Amino acid sequence: MLRRQFSVFLLLLAAATIEARSWSDLDADEHEIYGREREEKLPVRLFFIQKEKWAEHESFHFLFFWGDKNYPKYKSDRILPFYYTLQSKIDNRSLLFTPLYYQERDGSSFEQFFLWLFYRGANNDTHSYYHSLLPLYYYSNNATVSEPFLLTPFFVYAQYSDKSHFLLTPLGYDSGESAGVSRSLFWLYYYGKSFSAPNKHHALIPLYYYHRSAERYHTGILTPIIWIWGDQKNNNWFIFPLFYSATSDSSTTRISPLYIQLTDESDRLHVFIPFYLNYETPTSSFHLNLSGVSFSEERLSAAPIGIAIDKNKMLVDADVGWFYNLLRIATRQSIVFKQAPEKTASETVGAPEKGAVELIQKRERTRADSENFWGFYALFGALAYERADHYRHFRLLPLSWLTWDTHNDSGIQTFLPFYVHYRGDDTDYLVIAPVYGRQLKKQSECTSQTAAWFIVGYWDEFECTSKMREISVVWPIFNHYDAPEQGGFRIFPLFWKHWSKMGGVERSEHVSPLYLWFNSVSQKDFYSWLFYYRQSVTHISYGIPLLMHRKSYANGQYANFYLFPFYRSVEIDGANRAESVTWLFPVYYLRAADYNYTAFILGYYRERRDQYANDNFLLLFGYDENAATASWGFNALLWTFDYERQQQSRKFTALYGVLGYYSSTPTALSWHFALISGYKSYNDESYLRHHFLPLWWYSRANENTTRLLLPVVASYFSSNANATEEFQAVLFGALYYKNSHLELYEQTEHLLLGILYYHNKTAERHFDSYGSLWGGLWHYEREENYNRFSLLTFVYTRTETEHGVKHRLFGISL
Repeated sequence: MLRRQFSVFLLLLAAATIEARSWSDLDADEHEIYGREREEKLPVRLFFIQKEKWAEHESFHFLFFWGDKNYPKYKSDRILPFYYTLQSKIDNRSLLFTPLYYQERDGSSFEQFFLWLFYRGANNDTHSYYHSLLPLYYYSNNATVSEPFLLTPFFVYAQYSDKSHFLLTPLGYDSGESAGVSRSLFWLYYYGKSFSAPNKHHALIPLYYYHRSAERYHTGILTPIIWIWGDQKNNNWFIFPLFYSATSDSSTTRISPLYIQLTDESDRLHVFIPFYLNYETPTSSFHLNLSGVSFSEERLSAAPIGIAIDKNKMLVDADVGWFYNLLRIATRQSIVFKQAPEKTASETVGAPEKGAVELIQKRERTRADSENFWGFYALFGALAYERADHYRHFRLLPLSWLTWDTHNDSGIQTFLPFYVHYRGDDTDYLVIAPVYGRQLKKQSECTSQTAAWFIVGYWDEFECTSKMREISVVWPIFNHYDAPEQGGFRIFPLFWKHWSKMGGVERSEHVSPLYLWFNSVSQKDFYSWLFYYRQSVTHISYGIPLLMHRKSYANGQYANFYLFPFYRSVEIDGANRAESVTWLFPVYYLRAADYNYTAFILGYYRERRDQYANDNFLLLFGYDENAATASWGFNALLWTFDYERQQQSRKFTALYGVLGYYSSTPTALSWHFALISGYKSYNDESYLRHHFLPLWWYSRANENTTRLLLPVVASYFSSNANATEEFQAVLFGALYYKNSHLELYEQTEHLLLGILYYHNKTAERHFDSYGSLWGGLWHYEREENYNRFSLLTFVYTRTETEHGVKHRLFGISL
């Protein structure tokens, strides 16, 4: 039989496949043939040729390079290193190997190598396949999962199940899985997102930062210059020191030195000092800008006349104005192409009923839905009159629109645009433009009324539903309003105040280009470009932005003070123990609590705690002491030299232990110098080691002993005091090698790799084998009732058994 070790080597080489079964079952019933059995089953045993022939076993080989084998479970052929094949007789497994090509088949699986670089395989049972181009690419796929892997000097990509990763070295990284993704670029940009929870964060260091969770989000740009934060209902911006913005579902606040926007459910104020102002309430609106350019309430064409075709008529719109809405006339004329059929009696609209005159906040008929229209506007729309077909609209700010139908204009007295008067059952409307305007609206229990003198000179308004009283002088410069639930006043653009009550709790706000003030029962806030102040139930804080800050808790448990570059804080815990922090950046730092403190002074670090002390100067020299463990030590040059001493132990390291090391404890002593010379021992004699590299190494652990003399040349290992297990090697075993276990009767020993001498022992049948030149020069083997000696393998052999002695010369029996 051929040497089974050689077959195992080839089988292990073939085991690089992924899903193929082990080939060891083909030799499961075979055993090593040697001694008497070898003599009987190998009739030809010459130096170059060996032949095996016995029951269902045949083999032949020449110098181990060329041969064939036919065993009960497989058949193989080889011409090494060019060709090897193995074919199973019990299933469809097969193996083919050449230096350029490899192929293996096992059941439904199949694998191939081309040039040992390209690899492919498949498994029909699992509906999977895989291929690769080593070492650059790998891909695996089955019925549910694909797993590619790509590797180049600059790009790496991998995907496993629900995870994928790629790395573009040294530029970026990307990783993704079912739980989330993360990416980075140039190690400066980072992005991460979680799929299981609504968390997302990314950053461009040091320019940008963003984080979002289920409830809130935060953004920093050129931190701390720009901060953005908020939640599902609120959004806040702060650009120091130029801009602040806060928006919610019901209000908007945007303030800068030149721009103001204040919006809530009823009022809207937009100011861009000194160019632009726009103010709107439910009952009035006002627009003004320095250039005289403003926006009309209706669409205007680029030319003064616009023409549009609408079904069977043409609409001609004209707008003539001066300084836009300071004085403007707008018209529409309809030119009918085809007369529409007369309406039947059922389609004819009857005469308007009495009471068609009414007050409205926004007129319902405009030029856009009229066939004939004429409108006159003066003072930016403060005074306006419109004729839309048979409807009429008139307004003088801050009065509402008075609208009526000419089919029923009972009670209307007009001398347009200077005089309008109407009195109805619940409405009284009088305008003497531009001197006076008044309107009354009777309701079930009260009457709302509005009066205006000289248009924007003086307004007096009362709304009975909310019981709101409002007075304006030279609107919008001065305004004052008051109601049971809210009130306020303004002096535009210098000051604005608003107060409100919710649930019996009053809150007020003051707004100015110079400062903000918020006040309620539980909290007071004041912010300006030069000073800020905040007071709540729990604490008070104030300061000068970026220069000074002071904060203190009402219960006295915390207070701090900051005046660049000085900082100090004091905190008292539940046990009335005080902890203080004092910092004079960058020369002084002190953190103290009772008798414990940590200090930094011009490069000197000092720490004191209960029974502990630590001192260090610029990381060049340090000292620490621990009274609880009765230990102390010192270090120098970033701990390149470190000494520690306890009650019963000492330790010293130089260059982190590389240059020198010394340790002495009650149980052990250890030292070494430059990793070359060293010693270590345990007092219980369970371990001993000393060395002087590269010449000498000796160690003993319990019953195991190791000796290395010129370690690259000679080595010796012994497992116990009696040396029943022994290992020796000289020049990595090339000159001399021995590995033996005397109790088990196992040994492998050779001199000069077996060229001069070898001696092997086998526990089975206590078989011994001696020889030189791997048995080619002379060979002797023995076991019970068997001895065999050969000279030059086949030149002369002598075999002795219980049946007698046999001699052979050149393979011929004598």
